[in-house]
Amino acid sequence: MRNSALLVGLLLVSGCSYLGLGGETKVAEKKAPEKVVDASVETEPEVEKKPDKISKCMKSKTKAKAYNRKKLAKLTTQVFTSKKYDQAESCLEFFIETYPKDSRIATFLFRLGVVRIKLSQFEKAIETLKEMLTLEPLHNRAPDARLELATALVELERNAEANEQIQAVINSTNLEPYLGVRALVLLARIQIDKEQYHIAEDSLWRAYHKYNRSYYHGDYVDAYLMGSIRFYLARIKHAVMREAKVVAPKDTSPEQKEVSFKSLETRTKWLVDTQESYLKVIRGGEPYWAIEAGNQIGVLYEDLFQHLASLPIPRQFTKNEAAAYRGELNARLEVLLKDAILAFKKVCVTADRVRTSNEWVKQSKKSLRRVQRLVESKTKVKAQRKKRASPNG
Repeated sequence: MRNSALLVGLLLVSGCSYLGLGGETKVAEKKAPEKVVDASVETEPEVEKKPDKISKCMKSKTKAKAYNRKKLAKLTTQVFTSKKYDQAESCLEFFIETYPKDSRIATFLFRLGVVRIKLSQFEKAIETLKEMLTLEPLHNRAPDARLELATALVELERNAEANEQIQAVINSTNLEPYLGVRALVLLARIQIDKEQYHIAEDSLWRAYHKYNRSYYHGDYVDAYLMGSIRFYLARIKHAVMREAKVVAPKDTSPEQKEVSFKSLETRTKWLVDTQESYLKVIRGGEPYWAIEAGNQIGVLYEDLFQHLASLPIPRQFTKNEAAAYRGELNARLEVLLKDAILAFKKVCVTADRVRTSNEWVKQSKKSLRRVQRLVESKTKVKAQRKKRASPNG
């Protein structure tokens, strides 16, 4: 009985102590566990800090207030694939600046480099693509990045640096076929600039056969690449045609006139051959290269017209002989100018049909207007001569 009373007393005392009703003993209050912050995990930034940059990307201040990393990444991809390059640049710049440790940064740097090339911001593109390759040199898009970098370098005529990037791609292992084709085409472009036409032609034929092998094996190859191969093969012929000069007769002898017209015949044959190569590009159906080739056909005729028009007439020619010689040249020029106008018109019609607008289309339209003015001035001179020759004139 005494033991039971003692036990009850001990229980009451301990209960009062636990509840804080008696005694000096207190139980320490429980604290919530501290949150461990991982420095590598980025928090969502406050929108209010950068409203202008977000608005440029999202094109709406209302939408900007509701953005987050997932939505921004999705929008960035959408505007890039839709070729809205101005908006894509804003989105990519903002995402890269806001989330520098995101796992997709290398991919977005690559896309930003491509966008800047499309916007002709070649210096910026070079800086961006080099940053991407430094960050992740073994990234799966690294070969693509090297070729884009080479493209920007070629545009700035930094061919030695471009060649280094191209060779790095060509010498890499397990290279996708389309990248190998593109590398050879870029290499040929540099060789054409150096006037190494035979070497460039060899590079282009290697690209041509690699393209066809890949196509028949079911590998991915882009029709754009075949268009570029055919175009640069035509450019080589165009360059050779320009080197085939028409010589003026040294005197009034029939032999010298024959030499002059033989040289004209040689240049004309090169013109026809080059035009056929450009027409192959057009018949290939790839819009960008088709329009560029059409523009070059017009340039072919315009170059020849300017060359013939600059030929000096020998002093030995009498007034009648000079008139007869110039008359024959003018007759040939008139035909060439008409063909040039027809070629330019076809370019513009094709551009409207496929809804393509680029620097080559603009150049074609400018050249078309220039040639039309030349024909109009020529027609005006002929009309004035006829008027003077008429009895009432």
